[in-house]
Amino acid sequence: MSLKPDYFTLDTMLHKRLFRIPQYQRAYSWGTKQRKELFNDIKNLAEHDDDRKHFMATIVCRLKEKIKHLSVDEFIVYDVVDGQQRITTLVVLLKVLQKHLQHGDDKAQKEAEKIQELLVKEDDTLILLQTNHDKSFIFSNFLKTGELPDKNNVQTLADQNLVDAFTDCDNFVKDIREDKLLEFLKLMKNHLTFIFYEVEDEGMVYRIFEVLNSRGLVVDWLDKCKSMLMGIAYDAINHNREERIDELHKLWGEIYTTIGIRKVPGHEILRFTATLMHNDTQSRIISAEDSLEFFRNYCTKNPKLITKVTLLFLEVAQKLEKLNGNRRLQAVTEIIHARFLALALLLSKYLEEDERQNLLKIWEKVTFRIFGLARKDGRNGVGEYTKLAQNIYNNNIENHQLAEKLEELGEKHPINNVIKELGKSNRYNGWENELRYLLYRYEEFLAEKRGSEINEEIWEKVWQKTPNQTIEHIFPQKPGKNKDWMGKLGKGKDAIENNVNRLGNLILLPDKLNLEASNKKFKDKKDIYKRYDRLRLLDEIVRKSDWNIDKIDERERRLIRWIKKTWV
Repeated sequence: MSLKPDYFTLDTMLHKRLFRIPQYQRAYSWGTKQRKELFNDIKNLAEHDDDRKHFMATIVCRLKEKIKHLSVDEFIVYDVVDGQQRITTLVVLLKVLQKHLQHGDDKAQKEAEKIQELLVKEDDTLILLQTNHDKSFIFSNFLKTGELPDKNNVQTLADQNLVDAFTDCDNFVKDIREDKLLEFLKLMKNHLTFIFYEVEDEGMVYRIFEVLNSRGLVVDWLDKCKSMLMGIAYDAINHNREERIDELHKLWGEIYTTIGIRKVPGHEILRFTATLMHNDTQSRIISAEDSLEFFRNYCTKNPKLITKVTLLFLEVAQKLEKLNGNRRLQAVTEIIHARFLALALLLSKYLEEDERQNLLKIWEKVTFRIFGLARKDGRNGVGEYTKLAQNIYNNNIENHQLAEKLEELGEKHPINNVIKELGKSNRYNGWENELRYLLYRYEEFLAEKRGSEINEEIWEKVWQKTPNQTIEHIFPQKPGKNKDWMGKLGKGKDAIENNVNRLGNLILLPDKLNLEASNKKFKDKKDIYKRYDRLRLLDEIVRKSDWNIDKIDERERRLIRWIKKTWV
């Protein structure tokens, strides 16, 4: 492959060009870490007074069209194939710089006007960079107005990543002295350099992407797979090529939209799909690199299967998004092979819906018993979970045997052994997500016992906060010199340390009320608990006249009896 690239500064690259990030590309996904690295590169360059330049990135674009603007200017429109994360961040940085310069002296204001004319063309219909998956127009509105969106309009992870970029860039520019802003603009425009590839052939786009991203650059494995599959498709498809390539583009657009709602790792989609499709039984989930080679071989032999594979990627992404979005299940889905097994159950075409839901309940019960209650780490059950997932997806086990096979996963961890470890143990440190899940399940039990529904509105407030903001120690972690708590857990310096984090002493409170309750008297704590009398698990506490070691023992025994019946 021989292509002569251009060598541009940021200023020359952006001149008379408009950039579009296609829908079938990944949405903006850089985090604070990547942005800080970029900022540090620029800061290091600024520390030198000489004429040195800094290489930023290789940018690959596909020529789309030439369009005439309302005035005499003509712009070339490009689809960004590679480099969109860096371009997006630099465009945001330019906009933030423009916002700060417009409040300066006449010279600064004049430069601010030039930047704005670069970012948004004179009739407001064309902008320098059009991002994909910007359905709420957060990015385009920011370039036009410089205003941050209302929090209610930030609906997806992709939206939040952009808002975080606006904030990070603003904080970075705020650290630059006002009298140095013009120098900084000059440095950005003239000393940040790029290698720019312009390609017209779409097939060449995919080959360039694959070559560039096999040279040590950090790119998600799913993105690599997409480029590889699109390259195979472009070379192999002759009949109705444009229509079929467009169909694949739309599917990838849906995949990236799904990934952008919540953080669904692309490499996980790739690995899970390859492992499910593999003919050989696997003892662990296939690596990302081996998954890429699996799909390369699979689709090179028969390019007609590319659409089938892409459709399965989309289905896997959708199921994982649903699974990851269930905050109640967070303590159960933390283990990768547990997620994989749940995915196989969700994807199976051979299960009736009532069968599927029943099997998912067994999966949830067994998985929490192993990795939650018994606190086993992710090295346990890898082969058993992976093989069972493959067999379920490929219908290698009769449906009537599936419940038994799921129960067998937990045979090494019978409930009688598990509950021996529960009593008088620390169930707070390192067990926060598991505790919230356990107490949610207990709330379900108490509500059902009373013939009522669990109050999801209250629990939504719980899930929205971190565990540390919602887990309440009835007997305070640090009672201090409060006489009302003295001696309530027994004598000796270890009495508090040995009992304060026990299961019997822990409850949940929404709205950070645990911070308000803190080390108050038990009577005052109960007044706070009563604000949420719709939480059944609080009822058991507010009925008590005192809180001491006996009450903790009593509640812990009651919880363990319930746990034994529930996770048997």
